[in-house]
Amino acid sequence: MKNYLLVSILVLSINSHALIDIKRGSENRSEKVIEVGSKTIISGAKDYLNGENVFLGSAYTPANQFSYKMILNSKSDTVYFVDSDQFKNNENEQRVLDLYEQAGGTCSAYAINNFLHQWKLNNSKPETKIAEKLKDEEGRTQILAEAIHEYYLNLKRQYSINGILNGFGKKMGFKCTKASFDNVDALKEMMIEKLDLNVPLLISFNIGPSMYNGPFQIKDYKNLNKEIDQRLWLPRKVGERNSGGHSIVIADYFEYKKKTYLVVIDSDWTEPRLWDLDEVLTLKTAIDEIELITCK
Repeated sequence: MKNYLLVSILVLSINSHALIDIKRGSENRSEKVIEVGSKTIISGAKDYLNGENVFLGSAYTPANQFSYKMILNSKSDTVYFVDSDQFKNNENEQRVLDLYEQAGGTCSAYAINNFLHQWKLNNSKPETKIAEKLKDEEGRTQILAEAIHEYYLNLKRQYSINGILNGFGKKMGFKCTKASFDNVDALKEMMIEKLDLNVPLLISFNIGPSMYNGPFQIKDYKNLNKEIDQRLWLPRKVGERNSGGHSIVIADYFEYKKKTYLVVIDSDWTEPRLWDLDEVLTLKTAIDEIELITCK
């Protein structure tokens, strides 16, 4: 009896920390999945996180391991990364890539790799050819290595993200197209239209000399004092010095307090970041330098 009691106490102590419960709120685009931008009700967390919040995605590693949820707190306008072991349940929620930081100046190759991983996470059918290629470490390593080789070393496809993605597409059953714009509103409209089809976007642009702060504070739920870089590389403005090119993946968008935000996979960091769409793309943006790649 004493041994049974000891085991019971041990089990309770092990499980007692996983108390956070997250439930859908009044607004959700899907009846089956809690999507990015959905209002949710959180209970069992620290006081500042309990109550109504906005769900920004469950982050999964390339090896398909759930690592944390991203929660936008409505009271403080702060995004919290909350580790998976803090939650009671982790199912039926939209997934976003928990990415690897790039090695050196290889953002475009990593963007190609991250695009395929994010598309796999978007797709509810695990038997797709993309998922099949990325299911094990060997396949994932080959995809990244091939993207780096093709973009930086293969003279036939060098610097052609669209061409490299279509090379993958021939083997995995998709087709990509590249679009350029001379109008900011047209770019914004296409981005939203394509994201509504549940396929990520890949965008390339030139950056200016300075980084910008993100629209929300970012904090680690377990360690509020942990320093997290709040800065972003954004498309440069006309007249700014051109400091080189950059490529990122847009996983999804959401509406919050009458503004539109993008969930961005940028391999300069190890976690997703957020863009304020209207602040990123303005009439001063060097719009003719931006390329948007969409696939189907």
